[in-house]
Amino acid sequence: MVPKIIKKYNLTRPDARFNLINLNSIDLIEDRYKPDIDIIICFNAQASTNSKNVIIKEGKHYLVSPKKYNLKKNIYLNEIMHLPYIEITNLLSLYSDSSIMNYFINNELDMNFYFKSDSYSAALSFINEGIGISILDDNTISNANKELVNISNILDAEFKYRINATVKKEIASSQCNDFFNYLIEQTQLNH
Repeated sequence: MVPKIIKKYNLTRPDARFNLINLNSIDLIEDRYKPDIDIIICFNAQASTNSKNVIIKEGKHYLVSPKKYNLKKNIYLNEIMHLPYIEITNLLSLYSDSSIMNYFINNELDMNFYFKSDSYSAALSFINEGIGISILDDNTISNANKELVNISNILDAEFKYRINATVKKEIASSQCNDFFNYLIEQTQLNH
């Protein structure tokens, strides 16, 4: 998502330059007040008194599985407990209002945790290779090889997420302010 935003922004401001740091959402939230980080874009960042926050995308999670499992398009989670599950760790999307892990625990779903990954895209790469199943966001799923995977609606619950851009209220850089204002404009155009 971020490369597409920057590409579109550069059409109007070709002189803009970026220094991207790729971290997990929890790390980004914890590091957002460091002097070298001006803007973070991550899952489910809460607004704080020291920052401005805009939601740039909202979506939901789906069950993604290799086609070899032949899973239905609409599925209950208790139907997949025996399959090797890839747990996504260190992402705020999993510990938000509609937490997937909390749902497993609260509903006593004894998932067959096969391995853990701290990234949705890494989990998807294994599923594309026929290894394991996972619950992933629709943004990541857009990169799935549709010839190799099934995407199923989860009937038990709707696991929603949002992607936020958060910026410090006290910004020295006018370029940073310009980019953040661009994100706000784009969000308003898309709603």
